[in-house]
Amino acid sequence: MRCFNKLDAGVLQNTTDFASCTDDGWAASNLAVSIAKLQKQVIVVVQRALGSCKATAQQLATAAEDENTASRAIHTALQAADIGTLNHEFEVWRETAAREHRLNDALVHACR
Repeated sequence: MRCFNKLDAGVLQNTTDFASCTDDGWAASNLAVSIAKLQKQVIVVVQRALGSCKATAQQLATAAEDENTASRAIHTALQAADIGTLNHEFEVWRETAAREHRLNDALVHACR
């Protein structure tokens, strides 16, 4: 939202400035960092686990990639200032995040 505020205040003069602002925000966001950490951790589990633990970890790895894709789609919609697409992509992201959360719980159970 900082970028929208800067755009409204006239600090950002064009779409290139706005895109750069959202890029900087995305790179520094906790979401991007959290997804990257989860992906690294799940890869280790996939490499070391067996059976249902490994299978669930592979599903979680796919879900984390889906969440990464969905969050990047939100970023793209923000850059385009396309509110309709932004709302749609946010709903897609919410669904992927919920799926990831369920799989995370399943992973804890499967890898005991």
